[in-house]
Amino acid sequence: MESNYPKTGYINSDFSLFYLHETSDRDFTFHYHDFHKILLFLGGNVGYRVEGRSYELRPKNIVLVRAGEIHRPVLHDNQPYERLILYLSPDFLSPQQQDGYDLNLIFDTAEACGTNLVSLPPSVQPYLDGHIRQLKDSLVPGGYAASLFQKTVVLTFLIWLNRTLKDGSLRYQSAAAQNPLILQVLDYINSHLTADLSVDTLSGLCHLHRSYLMHLFKAQTGVTLLHYVTEKRLFWAKQAIKGGAPVTQACYQCGFSDYSCFYKAFRARFGVPPKDARKLP
Repeated sequence: MESNYPKTGYINSDFSLFYLHETSDRDFTFHYHDFHKILLFLGGNVGYRVEGRSYELRPKNIVLVRAGEIHRPVLHDNQPYERLILYLSPDFLSPQQQDGYDLNLIFDTAEACGTNLVSLPPSVQPYLDGHIRQLKDSLVPGGYAASLFQKTVVLTFLIWLNRTLKDGSLRYQSAAAQNPLILQVLDYINSHLTADLSVDTLSGLCHLHRSYLMHLFKAQTGVTLLHYVTEKRLFWAKQAIKGGAPVTQACYQCGFSDYSCFYKAFRARFGVPPKDARKLP
């Protein structure tokens, strides 16, 4: 994979919470995670790009990034970029972990709506402000039962988000810019990982010349078409193996036609052979 499209970060627990406030001319690169991400935007002049969609952020916007989605912030100037970031293990949100309640609902609805951006009406802003204060307070080290307090705060926030969605107060916002042809290609890839996903097949799907499709795809997503397909297949193969699927079955179910190529690609990407995928975070 190219250096401008790395898998970054890891969590070896249910979640990780960070508060960041920095002034920087840093140019963030496209990357992805093996976990879900909630970004609470608090300040700055920042855009956000996720899987071919571009968003312009306003304070108290919430960005939802699912595991495996390519994304990066875009800093428009040197104003301080302030945010709370919550990394979440997909298993932590599952009904099996939370007494039958599916806390993935906010992410699943975002995917169904074709967006990653959430806003809240003024009527519920005071409640969000309260959660922001508690999330920040939970990061102060050394308090009594600090880890339990932070877990309680995070779960309370997630439950509130899902409740706010169910009562109709959570607003999913459309992207500020997006290329419908690239979105069509992205949707097709993610829905047909076992199919022929060659450049010729995909260019025929959207009636574009192959070289123009490759140029447009890289410009919109920050990664080449071939690398995107390979990474998506490897990501889902890893998840399938961790979920109990036999290695060979995961290989072919996720679109690889040759096991030796799958083995080499998996080991190069994750540093372990496919049979050891369950040891990965």
